[in-house]
Amino acid sequence: MGFASSSILSVLTWTIFTCMLLATAVTTTKARPDFTDCYGGFNDTQNRTGIYDKNTTILYQGLLYGHHEPSSEQRPYILSVEGCRTLCGSGIQYYPWNQVAGTITTWVLPVIGLLLQAPYESNEFRKTLYALVRWLGSPIASLSYILWNIEVIGTCALLADMSTIYSINFAKLQLEDPQGAQDILDMRDSLYILTVMNQYTIESLIDPKHAIALLRVALFADIKTRTLNLKERRRKLAVTFREGRKRGDVPAFITLMWFLFSLAISIQAAFSSVGDNYTAHDLALGLLLTWLPVLILSSIVDRNPTQTGPTRTKLNKLLREVQTDEAASRLVQKVKGDSYARQLTLSRDGRQGAEVLNGNGVDKQDAIDVASNFFNDFAGQGRVRWHYGVAHPILVEMQAIILARCGTKYPRNWLKLPNIKTHLVSGNAKEALLLRFDLREAWQMLGAFLIVTGTISGAFVLSFRTPTIGLGCRSGGYAVFFIIAAVLFFLELLTWYFIIAPTKRNLDRIGGQDADECSHQKQKLIAALNWIFRFGELGNTAWLMIIVMAQTLGSYQSCGCQASTFGPDGGYINVQDALQAAPLAVEMWWIIGTSLSSVIMITAIAFLVIHWCELSHLNSVDLNKAMLGLRVTQHFKYRTLWIRRIPASLINVSKRLWRTLSNSLWNKGKKKEKGRESILWSKSSLALSGPPQLEALYSPKSSTTDNPAGFNHFGNAFVD
Repeated sequence: MGFASSSILSVLTWTIFTCMLLATAVTTTKARPDFTDCYGGFNDTQNRTGIYDKNTTILYQGLLYGHHEPSSEQRPYILSVEGCRTLCGSGIQYYPWNQVAGTITTWVLPVIGLLLQAPYESNEFRKTLYALVRWLGSPIASLSYILWNIEVIGTCALLADMSTIYSINFAKLQLEDPQGAQDILDMRDSLYILTVMNQYTIESLIDPKHAIALLRVALFADIKTRTLNLKERRRKLAVTFREGRKRGDVPAFITLMWFLFSLAISIQAAFSSVGDNYTAHDLALGLLLTWLPVLILSSIVDRNPTQTGPTRTKLNKLLREVQTDEAASRLVQKVKGDSYARQLTLSRDGRQGAEVLNGNGVDKQDAIDVASNFFNDFAGQGRVRWHYGVAHPILVEMQAIILARCGTKYPRNWLKLPNIKTHLVSGNAKEALLLRFDLREAWQMLGAFLIVTGTISGAFVLSFRTPTIGLGCRSGGYAVFFIIAAVLFFLELLTWYFIIAPTKRNLDRIGGQDADECSHQKQKLIAALNWIFRFGELGNTAWLMIIVMAQTLGSYQSCGCQASTFGPDGGYINVQDALQAAPLAVEMWWIIGTSLSSVIMITAIAFLVIHWCELSHLNSVDLNKAMLGLRVTQHFKYRTLWIRRIPASLINVSKRLWRTLSNSLWNKGKKKEKGRESILWSKSSLALSGPPQLEALYSPKSSTTDNPAGFNHFGNAFVD
């Protein structure tokens, strides 16, 4: 963590403690009510004298759910808010220091420890502040982006896994088939570089088809000229990125265990004194924050580089070298499918014979300048809203190509397919999805929404059903935080769909300088919207801090907050259970609230830990450990395959229902959409034993593309 990150969290920590100490000092010198004595005195006086029977300003006379009519003799004495203020005072009964210290050690310190493990950028004070506010103020949106990045990394790891045989013995493979072993390592490097690229934003004005063609050549082509050895460049770059990947996973897991241990202690304390107001709401505070360890752990799985700036420079340098090299540049244009105004000719010593213009009339120097500034800001871990990443369209194309070449969804050992490297480079120019809103991300959005909603709902249920029952300060505060987070999420979603997703049809129709002007206007609008969302996230972060400090200090211990102030019938206080409720009346609801938050949090954490283990073979610097990790991962997936088939079947059913619905309602009379297919994990390898089997895998229509013109077996083109 850099100096800027440490400074922000230090300031945040000291601000919280200073406010707590000042509040404690003020409350020790100021007269404050004692609700225990007040409620006890009220009950004694009323029972002996009945003095308040007809006093409508003291007793609450409205109808109450679950209580008897106001005239019933069996109805308990229920104070109105005004009556409470008259008898007890209008102040706040802050918690004593021992309870404040207990909440600090139980929740505040573990939460600060979790925040210290967040993946901040080194020496970037402003960006760190923005990221912290975004994670805390808009957890649903932040978590959805992180889960999407994890899904992309998982697809890369799956492709690397499926490129080998099951239970691979890599040392033996290096002896028997050294070229095949090296091909596996090269593909592993290419996929890892793609995951790093996915964490950066790209130049907004770049042509998507040109961008995808440039990336495919940079990642998969095996060009070797006097100025560029692309395969060797990728090997060195992958080693550099793996060595520069931010560490600190063990401290993060230790901090996570600290939080879980605090939660376990709080649950035990609450259920050992069922009905106690303080322990119930102390537990509710922890349940309110159970989405935070999920967010932090997911950001560890989607780990960022130690130095994001130098990493971006290295990526742009790779693309610039591809665009500068004559052979690689010609290959990019060939993959893109442009028609040339003037053809490039190469002599044997590689000298340029003519100036190149691509299909859009952009000269070669402009293309080099675009490649040099291709990647812009670091956007990993949900830092940047509306970030889609470059990896998904590349992976969609890869899977489509592999599935078309092998004819099955289980292409184990797909790297042995003939001419597969050639096809990975040539790709499909129609898949220009770099900036589009893709409904495939809906699963991650739904998961993030359910995680945050479920964990906060547990806290809401516990506080809502702890007397006085109803919507009060605590449950209302939790609801406000969730509503703001949900509104920010859905507004961000709608903005992405209607504004951020590229209006490619309009820009293509406008063309020329008008299209550039339209793009610049769009960028100004996006910048303005960004600041609007930032202010919303800042407000929600401040509200969350207010909730934590109010519960820690006891600011909710007032007449207004002990009553169901926001209920439809007005505020009231049942003095018999306001501070200590009957266990039978609340135990079931406490179990429901605690179980809801805890089960969702533990399930999400287990999912992330499993993913972290399954992806480690792609990230590991040590080759021997990486190959051992891959072998262990393969065995684990095989033994848990039956479990994975359950959610996969549900997702497939949902996809088919959606496809049927869309084809019948929105695509009536049009060509039926079949949807994209994805590669699935399997143990069995492809049958690659003879030409007859291989020939049967190819469609007759694809015979002209088995070896595209201008490409050789290794994806090279125009190399003399």
